[in-house]
Amino acid sequence: MDQETITTEAPGIDSGADTSTGITTEAELANSFLERVEEQPEEKPTETEAT
Repeated sequence: MDQETITTEAPGIDSGADTSTGITTEAELANSFLERVEEQPEEKPTETEAT
């Protein structure tokens, strides 16, 4: 095994990960998700099916 395998990872800043939220627990993550869902306007169903 003369070949050396180099493993690289993108740094967190360049990966697109949002690190500014301050979420540290699963409960905080769940609450933030619910808040975002509740803030979105309700989509009205469109009639796309042929009758």
